[in-house]
Amino acid sequence: MYLITIKMYITIADGKKCAYFSTIFRHMKTKIGDVNFRFTQEEFKIQAMDGNQIGLIELVLNRDWFEEYSVSQPCTLGLNCELFDKVLNCANDKHSLSLHFTDDGDTLEVHLDSDEKEIINMHFTINLLDLQCDMLMIPEVEYDADIAIRSKVFEKTIKQMIGFAKTLNIQCSEDAVTLETTKESTLGNGSAKANINLDDMQEYMIEEDGHINLNFNLEYLNWMVQFASLSEYASLHFSPQYPMRLRYDLDIISDNPIADEEVGSEQVNYIEFYLAPQIDDF
Repeated sequence: MYLITIKMYITIADGKKCAYFSTIFRHMKTKIGDVNFRFTQEEFKIQAMDGNQIGLIELVLNRDWFEEYSVSQPCTLGLNCELFDKVLNCANDKHSLSLHFTDDGDTLEVHLDSDEKEIINMHFTINLLDLQCDMLMIPEVEYDADIAIRSKVFEKTIKQMIGFAKTLNIQCSEDAVTLETTKESTLGNGSAKANINLDDMQEYMIEEDGHINLNFNLEYLNWMVQFASLSEYASLHFSPQYPMRLRYDLDIISDNPIADEEVGSEQVNYIEFYLAPQIDDF
């Protein structure tokens, strides 16, 4: 009987992609403590919920996103997000990032290498965690309203709103999208309201005569928009029957971010979030 040695070796050589990777974990660690890295022959995937079980994050990177991607057999590695972020913080834009794992140990090897002069190569060993986290099967659903808006615009709006309340009411009609802090969650005497007109959005689709009126936790929305630098556009999807979905595509292939999602998950690299609406009166 022969034992199969699971080997994983991936490399990110592109400076922009290394910066993406660092950005993801810099912000992920604020809500996520430990997480499973899941490697198959075709993709790298992370799926995790925050400690309060309110928000879900999912990251999918196809093998072609990496400079090198070699996984002989599917494997799952448990890591602490804060520790991994500290390792990534040691990289600069001249480093390439490599992750190595074999099944004869319980550690992940991380290498930061560069051929540039005066750039020091660094190597790290991270102890792996045994995390009992099952993957959730997220069904494909039809949302009542779909929005594509510049990520920085949506990020700025949410950051302005969080200074006034803890809950945000989002209403979508055929004419506009309105964001307004709820009276019950207002901090002090202030309030905030933003009207997003059709011209402010790259794409907007809503069911005929449709109307969305939902409340969301502003703290979690504010966490989700911290990832805005990863993509030019944010795609938002709303329905009373399902959690809100916010998605950043990591390689836009057209000027229509919503249409890009229809290409297929095997062709698209993305990070997305799911947030259930609050059951509050407005």
